[in-house]
Amino acid sequence: MITVNAMPVEILAEDVRRLLALRECEMEDCQVLYYPYYYLRARVRTRILSRKVDLSMYCAVDLNQGAEALLDDAPRTVARSVPPDQVVGQKLSSSEAREKAGRYLLSYLSHRLKVLQVPSLEIEEEGVYHRPFWVVSYRAKVGRAALVVDGISGAFHSLV
Repeated sequence: MITVNAMPVEILAEDVRRLLALRECEMEDCQVLYYPYYYLRARVRTRILSRKVDLSMYCAVDLNQGAEALLDDAPRTVARSVPPDQVVGQKLSSSEAREKAGRYLLSYLSHRLKVLQVPSLEIEEEGVYHRPFWVVSYRAKVGRAALVVDGISGAFHSLV
């Protein structure tokens, strides 16, 4: 077992089973995987027109694809012991992700908020967290299929 900081699972395997049943499908297998993300909270100081701005911003970086996103708040996590085969490995290091997050925040500020001076960023908090996803195989009228279900939001994506 290894310990990861994981977001609590909100969509359970039984919820996935019910979703499939509504679509007249039968779940055959359902395994949870924990996917890695980096996050940081940065103190941003800059000037927009004649107004000084001093705020905290959160950013997440997918540690495999490198995609960045703004967060409303720091992810809520709990330390969880899980089998190693349920944890997706990561391609980016935390330092690579930190650089990507910093560039993303600076780009966001300069393009979206039209800042007049280069913002200063001070990292206040950072870490790696894991988001739960269900990998599901099921049987439908047309045959077998698979999908991934987000264990927090319930959003799903078909696997071809």
